[in-house]
Amino acid sequence: ASTPTEAPEHPAFSILADLLFDSDRDLRLAAAEALGRLREKSAQPILAAAVHDDDRLVQKAAQTALAALN
Repeated sequence: ASTPTEAPEHPAFSILADLLFDSDRDLRLAAAEALGRLREKSAQPILAAAVHDDDRLVQKAAQTALAALN
């Protein structure tokens, strides 16, 4: 019998994870919003880090994305 495995990460996940820490605020903001829409549970640690971003809009987007994962 086969054992169930977790679904693979979305192909864009690693790109969005990198963009979440880019120097461009707009890219960080878009990445946080997109990660929330993907609903990838594995994004929790990086979104939690992004909650402490220097930009308040990025912080808010990361908080919203984290809430979407729960």
